[in-house]
Amino acid sequence: MLKLSFLRIISVFLIIVVLCVGLFADELQDAQNNFDNGKYKDALEFCKIAEELNSGDINVIFLLSRIYFKLGNLDKAREYIDKAIQLDKANANYREIRNEMSNFVSKRSEALRFIDGHKFQEAKEILLEMTKENPNYAQGYFLLGKVCAQLSELKNAAKYFQKSIELNPDEPKYQETYDRLFTQMMFEGNNLMKRHNFDGALEKFQQAILLDPESYLAHYFVGLVYYYNKKYSDAIKEFDISIKFNGKYKKAFLTKGKSLMKLNKTDDALASFKKAVFLDDKYYDAWNNIGLLYYKTKQYDEAIPAYLKVTKIKPKSEKALENLGAIYIEKKDYENAIKYLNKSVAVKASNYKCWYRIALAYNKLGKAELAKTAAKNSLKYKPKYAPSLIELGAAERRLGNKQEARNAFKMAANDPRWKKIAEYELSTIK
Repeated sequence: MLKLSFLRIISVFLIIVVLCVGLFADELQDAQNNFDNGKYKDALEFCKIAEELNSGDINVIFLLSRIYFKLGNLDKAREYIDKAIQLDKANANYREIRNEMSNFVSKRSEALRFIDGHKFQEAKEILLEMTKENPNYAQGYFLLGKVCAQLSELKNAAKYFQKSIELNPDEPKYQETYDRLFTQMMFEGNNLMKRHNFDGALEKFQQAILLDPESYLAHYFVGLVYYYNKKYSDAIKEFDISIKFNGKYKKAFLTKGKSLMKLNKTDDALASFKKAVFLDDKYYDAWNNIGLLYYKTKQYDEAIPAYLKVTKIKPKSEKALENLGAIYIEKKDYENAIKYLNKSVAVKASNYKCWYRIALAYNKLGKAELAKTAAKNSLKYKPKYAPSLIELGAAERRLGNKQEARNAFKMAANDPRWKKIAEYELSTIK
């Protein structure tokens, strides 16, 4: 009975051995087939299974060395080819493969020496040769990207960086270096733009686009440079590209609207501003431009709620308050005009135009003393400002101060733009 059980154990063991041998042969064959077809990652998976089944098999070890070489992992490739040579020292093929790998590594060392010596064109030629010899060598493409960046061949740099990331997405330095180069171009462009070197800034932002053609920020800043250079049509094209890649970037809609305003395309400009406030209901600059657009096109009933929104977002918005006052003067609502104009000068007392409008509103209401005070406040900051001199003259005349009124109108007449009005007002004083 005991003998029968032992025989069964032996039988089971032999069956397992046969199955393992068969499985090993299948995995090794699958690995070889995938390698021959250029599917190196798949080949590696099958070969690793075969290695687990028989770690000492020389065919597995040799195949692993070739797979790792094709995948660009030179250290692993040399590790396995050295194992194969140790197991079969007389095998000339193994030694030939080892020499090929050594030559490849030597080329990499030479390329790195050229890079360290700033001989980038020479390094490029060697690296191109290496990637042709081994199209899956991720580090080769990474080094090519760095070299092309030094040669200002940014389009090629982007291509090679992207190839290295594609081949080895688990290597963080590939993506980090690529991102750092893009950030550098953007940073340099911004600094140049701040110094009003728009041609230099444009070059940097366009280089950033070569690195990342789908960067909404790079296209936005190219558009911004065109806007500052008054190339509004070109600016709009770039803003549209920026919006294409990021439809929620409110600044692109804002500056596109401002460009359209410069081209007198008010309806399109308004639509762009409204898109910006749709994205951000508290977007101060967009609401301010909506108010300004309506104000300039004399659509006062639409301008008022826009400017009220501005003052709600930023209560001390001096210009918006002044424009509200100006709008109410146009609507002959002088009480409201004074209300908002007074808020404006409370923020910026030196706004002589605002004081002039306050004087005008008070004169319209027959409040000469208050008009006189406002006109003098305006003239304190702009002594010969003709519109304020006329309002001062009108207030003095109402107060019965004829000589002071004459003096104010005479001074206003020195401004050719206001001469006729000033002379007419002067003629009314008897």
